[in-house]
Amino acid sequence: MNNNNFKSQINFSTILFLTSLAGGTILFFLQMIFPDEINILIIGFFYLIIAIVLNIIMLFYLLYFFTLLPDLRTKIANQALLILSNIPIASLYIYLTFNK
Repeated sequence: MNNNNFKSQINFSTILFLTSLAGGTILFFLQMIFPDEINILIIGFFYLIIAIVLNIIMLFYLLYFFTLLPDLRTKIANQALLILSNIPIASLYIYLTFNK
């Protein structure tokens, strides 16, 4: 894969980050608005599992190309940090949801 193809594909990690963040935030606020609605917790649980799997796959994808494309390491590292930043955000949402 050449660098130009990868540059266009790397934008998917930004989309994944934003989608994971937006989806988790929406579910978190819905749970805060409707605290007795168990269905939101169930949906949130499955959303969390799917988001974790997709983010881990993307992280490994980025780390793989981090080793192959030394001229794009800064951009790849920034994208990996974006993906990793979902972890503390999701952890905070889980903590606030179950410790209210």
